[in-house]
Amino acid sequence: APFASAPAGSSQTGSSSAGLSSSPHPSDPSVSASPSSSDSTSPPDGFVPDYRPEQANTVGNAANNLIQGGTCAGQGDWIYYVEDDILLYKVKMDGSGKTLILENEEPVSQLNVLGDWIYYYDASGMICRIRTDGTKKEKLKTANADCLYVIGDRLYYNHNREIYVLDLAAKSDQRVVSDLAVKSFAVQGDYLFYFTGSSDALILNFRQLSTGKTASFHEDFDSEKNWFIRGNIFYFSDSQDNIRSLNYTDSDAQSEIEVKAPRGAMYDVIILHDSAIFVAQEKNDWLYYIAFGKGGLMHRRHNLETGKEETIRWLERDAEQQDSFYDLGDGYLYK
Repeated sequence: APFASAPAGSSQTGSSSAGLSSSPHPSDPSVSASPSSSDSTSPPDGFVPDYRPEQANTVGNAANNLIQGGTCAGQGDWIYYVEDDILLYKVKMDGSGKTLILENEEPVSQLNVLGDWIYYYDASGMICRIRTDGTKKEKLKTANADCLYVIGDRLYYNHNREIYVLDLAAKSDQRVVSDLAVKSFAVQGDYLFYFTGSSDALILNFRQLSTGKTASFHEDFDSEKNWFIRGNIFYFSDSQDNIRSLNYTDSDAQSEIEVKAPRGAMYDVIILHDSAIFVAQEKNDWLYYIAFGKGGLMHRRHNLETGKEETIRWLERDAEQQDSFYDLGDGYLYK
């Protein structure tokens, strides 16, 4: 259920060799392609889309949602979500029409919804897709992936600490980043972001996919997952619990965000997922975090444009600070 109203968002959405590698996929028995039995643009007989053409996503899910595990995604009037790890449901945003799409044997995560298809990761080691009505389940790849990003007809995934891109139309893939021990990655717009290095000396790498231009940043990153992206700004928390910003199109444009604590409160830079930072999507100006006050824990938010601060609600239990919150672009956060 939504927990806080926010300005409406939008539905989403180095030192290495430049450009996409033309290297073929390695002949690794643990990574294998499984050809689709139908074309993604040709629904099987009887399939009825649950969205209007103008509502179809061009990006399967927002990077800020996928870094949390991606167990919730949206398209049109529908929310697609995972319950009890193995049950994939959809429900309308008004709460009606709850429908079971898939009862899986292994946990399901990394949901990406584009048009007729839901792409997801099966914890048995498979990248799969299924129609939004629960028909036509297909295995696309066998891989040890924990990040999936579907953008148009391309599916980016990681395997054995390398990054690949699968052409969904041609059913072929290429290695994008290799031999760098990638810890986590994200794709947003024309940019690929990925962390390398050790846990106490993380390196953030940017690659512009259209030009191959790359850059690396050696900052005091707290974690390879404590970050969010908004426009051309990469926000992250450092080891001193400060929230900092980095313009990945201008390496000199860095700053620290000041969060204003109310009297008697202490702040742990947050938050809201994996003790990390959370912010809603592209058109949302709010940064959400957890404050520790005399009365306990509270959810607060900081407006990135105006600096305005608000307390949203007091938390009933400490465990809530570990909950995942998802922004589906409709002005609410879901958990």
